[in-house]
Amino acid sequence: MNESELIIYLLTRKRGEETIGATQKELLEALSLTDRNSKSKLFNLLEEINSNMAFLGIRIKLNPANNHWFIEFKDSISSVVSEQFKSNLPSRLAATLFSVLLLIISNGGPISPSDITEIRNKKKIGTDLTELEEYGFIRYEGNSVYLTPKVFYHIDIDQIGEEINKFNSDKK
Repeated sequence: MNESELIIYLLTRKRGEETIGATQKELLEALSLTDRNSKSKLFNLLEEINSNMAFLGIRIKLNPANNHWFIEFKDSISSVVSEQFKSNLPSRLAATLFSVLLLIISNGGPISPSDITEIRNKKKIGTDLTELEEYGFIRYEGNSVYLTPKVFYHIDIDQIGEEINKFNSDKK
């Protein structure tokens, strides 16, 4: 296997329900990059693969929740799958999930269900949290709600950040 094949293999492997891809450390070890310029060499390889595969709708991304690099496919087939996924998530769950995401980002860690209830302006959100946990998007333990890394394979956190910045700019 050459370097590109090995990287693509590592970035597309699925481990469990919540993890796809490989960490920087796993990539460095698999490629036997150990010198002081190893990270630079790795990023050059990732950029080269990104450039060469872009016309196929393939892009290498980093999941910020678990620091795993993975391959994102953007073509007509994956768009259909993506749209199907979105249609399977009711709007109330999408709104609750987005609220959880915003609260966790702003608080810098786990949040309580009462925080979600307040921002969603709903009396009860227990059913939403249970369903989101069944989808594998959150972990709900006691009085704490956590996002799982699986969320970041389905949303574009950069795009959300841009939209939030745009919204804040428009308000000024």
